[in-house]
Amino acid sequence: MEKKYDIFISYRRNGGETTAIYLKSELSHLGYKVFLDFDDLPIGGKFEERIQEVIKTSELFLFLYSSGCLDRCRNKNDVLRKEIECAINNNKQILTLNINLATAYYSFPPKAAKLPKTIIEKLGQHNFLDFFTGQYKHNSLDRLAEFLATTETLGFQNKQCNLKILSEIDATLLVDGKEWAAIRANTLKIVQIDYGKYDVALSPACELYQATKTRELILATPTKDYVAKLEEFPMATIDKDFNDKDFEMMSAADIREKGWEYQLNNSIPMAIKCWTLAAEMGDPEAQYSLAYNYAKGDFLPRDEVKAFEWYQKAARQGESRSQFLLGDAYYYGSGTIRDYDSAVKWYKKASEHGNAKALYSLACCYHKGHGVAKDIKMAFELYLKSAEQGYHNAQLLLARCYEYGQGVEQNLNEALNWYQKASNHGSETAKIYSERIKKQLIHK
Repeated sequence: MEKKYDIFISYRRNGGETTAIYLKSELSHLGYKVFLDFDDLPIGGKFEERIQEVIKTSELFLFLYSSGCLDRCRNKNDVLRKEIECAINNNKQILTLNINLATAYYSFPPKAAKLPKTIIEKLGQHNFLDFFTGQYKHNSLDRLAEFLATTETLGFQNKQCNLKILSEIDATLLVDGKEWAAIRANTLKIVQIDYGKYDVALSPACELYQATKTRELILATPTKDYVAKLEEFPMATIDKDFNDKDFEMMSAADIREKGWEYQLNNSIPMAIKCWTLAAEMGDPEAQYSLAYNYAKGDFLPRDEVKAFEWYQKAARQGESRSQFLLGDAYYYGSGTIRDYDSAVKWYKKASEHGNAKALYSLACCYHKGHGVAKDIKMAFELYLKSAEQGYHNAQLLLARCYEYGQGVEQNLNEALNWYQKASNHGSETAKIYSERIKKQLIHK
């Protein structure tokens, strides 16, 4: 006979009705087709025959055991007794939920109840779970959902839930050893997967790390989080040919250059090893490379504090890129406490080297009065220096200065000129503003 329901809920109205209604709602939400006489028996007709038919065609007989609910089963015409006997006689999978510890002895069925021999022998042989209502009902529902999802004989397959994955490095989700989905670093990834029990791991895209330890994961609810922590990615074994003694006679700069060679050959662990050695020897470019990788999380786990520390060491040696990025770290509070004064200090040092981005950022500080007295004219001059080097953000704000006469005399033609230059660098905002200026000039 064709199965029409996944679950048949059997209960005694006095003691189990409220829980039965709650379970019908929650299990239906999880995707199971649930029969509850309270909702599903049609008006009129032969109720007993309908109940017997549903039990025979259901996959699971869910029996809610409440205090004293079996006492009346000594009567062969008792409705609950007939339901239980139908399930037993048709070899149904039975799960008993012990509501609020209806029996305190964990022996089931209770010896005090005078039950028919068939019920005494068979009912206690099936699965048994404690189910608490009140403030603990959600925890109990989770355990029930896990049981349903992991019991293969029930046939509850192809019911999908959302699995949320978060990894701090680029990785691939492995489910039972098979590649499932690509995961971007520090980006929430949601994949759909069937209810069930799985062995889950993350395989890093970067060869610097090994896959995480496999975890057993039970998916049984619409949302289930799995978060991969950094310490779960063990370091990969460095090439066996590598030996620190090989670098004893090399300068820090040579070791750093060796790191570039390893990177070009996609030997990232060796590249990181070289940059670390060179950085610890005081090479500012290696310190910058190490800091950049910590900041971006490309070849190393993202760590803003370590990035700040290495930028600081390189910046103090005059490495202009690090000076600019150290200024950014102070300005945005990345890896350190936000400090506009320190941000301006390092933006100025990087600007002395002609760093276009540092000139732009310093201009913004003068424009907003962050860490320095507000000075629109100085902001304009710095925007201009940066824009002349081709930095599109500076070109955009320089154009706005010309358009509105900020720090310079208003000049719509110059505004259009700089908007178009920024537009040529891919600025969609500049394209829109260019069209606006053109219309103004036409109607002028």
